[in-house]
Amino acid sequence: MNSKQLCVAMVSAAVFCMMVGGVPAAEELKVGVFDMQKVLRDSRTVAAYRQKFTAEIDSKRKVFEGKQLAVRQAEESLARDGRNLAEADRKAREEKLAADRRELKRFGEDLDADIQRLDRELGQKMRLELGEVITALGVQEKYSLIAERGAAGIFFMSPALDITDRIISAYDKK
Repeated sequence: MNSKQLCVAMVSAAVFCMMVGGVPAAEELKVGVFDMQKVLRDSRTVAAYRQKFTAEIDSKRKVFEGKQLAVRQAEESLARDGRNLAEADRKAREEKLAADRRELKRFGEDLDADIQRLDRELGQKMRLELGEVITALGVQEKYSLIAERGAAGIFFMSPALDITDRIISAYDKK
């Protein structure tokens, strides 16, 4: 059973238990559903994180592009001037160019790893913060269950159950 099926089964079981008697008669069953994609798209907090991420990556990409340009220029210079150089000079420039290419490749690999690491860290931070906001909202507004629309396998829901905008508002206030 994959994680999505397990989540659907757990949500279904929880709703069933609540409807059959898991919720005291005096307590009303209150279910809320939110759309994670909308939160990621519309939240100002997420937009600020995305902007910070983009700025950090763009500065590193500019350094990479500068190194790429230097290697390209060295290649063109060697291709243009290589026949007129003494054998020792030509060989020294070829060796330096090979070393610069290796360094550029390593820098590019490091940049890719940094992008993945930053993306993972940002995703974890947002999930933790969002989990705290959703839990606080659930307690404050006395929800019996709050589910994420995509993870819960929900194909249809009444718009009255959608609490996405309240979650976005609470997350942006945090």
